[in-house]
Amino acid sequence: MVKILKILQVCPCYVDLENEIGGVSNVVRQICNHAAQAGHIVTLICGNRELKRICSPPYSKTHRSGIHQVVLDQRSHPWMGPFQEVIKAIDMNKPFDVAHVHTCFSSFTEMAMHYLAKTHTPFIFSPHGKLSPNMLSKQGVMKKVWWHLFCRRCVENTSAYGMFSQDEIIYLKRMKIKDRKFLSIPNGFQAIGGCDNLPRPISEPYVLFLGYIEPRKQPGLVVQAFAQTKIRDTHRLIIVGPDAYDHRSAVETVAGELKVTDRVIFWGPAYGAEKWALLQHAKCLCLPSLAEGQPVVVSEAMGVGLPCIVSREANCTFVCQNGAGMMVNSFDPGQWAAAIEKICEDTEFHEKMSKAAKQLGEKLTWEKIVQRWCTVYSDIAKN
Repeated sequence: MVKILKILQVCPCYVDLENEIGGVSNVVRQICNHAAQAGHIVTLICGNRELKRICSPPYSKTHRSGIHQVVLDQRSHPWMGPFQEVIKAIDMNKPFDVAHVHTCFSSFTEMAMHYLAKTHTPFIFSPHGKLSPNMLSKQGVMKKVWWHLFCRRCVENTSAYGMFSQDEIIYLKRMKIKDRKFLSIPNGFQAIGGCDNLPRPISEPYVLFLGYIEPRKQPGLVVQAFAQTKIRDTHRLIIVGPDAYDHRSAVETVAGELKVTDRVIFWGPAYGAEKWALLQHAKCLCLPSLAEGQPVVVSEAMGVGLPCIVSREANCTFVCQNGAGMMVNSFDPGQWAAAIEKICEDTEFHEKMSKAAKQLGEKLTWEKIVQRWCTVYSDIAKN
């Protein structure tokens, strides 16, 4: 008989349990919902902002389907707090069998880790790419000071490092942090019911970029690569995602300079069946990211059998090892162009990759992924 656990999830950004937002909040949303569906009691303490946008009034509380959600006021900068509010929220809902803290470099998460350790509550820490080399290099000296003075000690109090890829484990071991159990569970995907034959979004074949339009994910590099391909006159490039970082105009400038404006479509954000149709009918997905945990969009691509082209920094080695994608080891647009041409022009190669992607996708549904997390939670609670 499976023991019912009381699980705490801590996330500094707002988590909409009903609707997909993207990023870390979407991962936490899926873990909370599926853990509750499995019968566990879930408390979610999260901030009220997502990408600097206020999404909920602070200090609100909701109860739904086995989940108790507490929303705190996340200040305009992650280092500004909240502080005592996090402790109070944990105190008012404890005891917990186990906790899961998502991301770091935030007073919200560091205070939670510090207090959980102080109250002897076992917890898992997941960095979501925050400790990858490219992310650590951002903000320079201040981030290094924060890491050495506060963040590192909090992170090292964890019972286990819960990573979303084997690549992230390598980054952490290089930092010589205190030895703990290392776990690797990839992100999953949520299929849309009745989505096997959604209508094509456009009649022409197309290459797809799907994610936040921001410098870290380098959509401009995808435009540069596409402009160098032989298929630029027969295929389109569709760039899908919210412009939350005001980066779209820079990418449009690149397209204009390379004279491919008429071949590039800026779709805007897409969710649900619309996003699923875009994935389902694409020739390949391109993600030349500078840093990731393990992007959910790659798992979604596996769900529809879509071959992927990824950077090493996207932390999707397992996809390429299973023959479902190609990894480009540099950010040279010419090498990305060659990979795009290979997948789009070599029919046999494309079909082989697509088949491998579908087989891998069968293991990546959120239901199966969260079952694995719940097994981890149970093991840590026992120990």
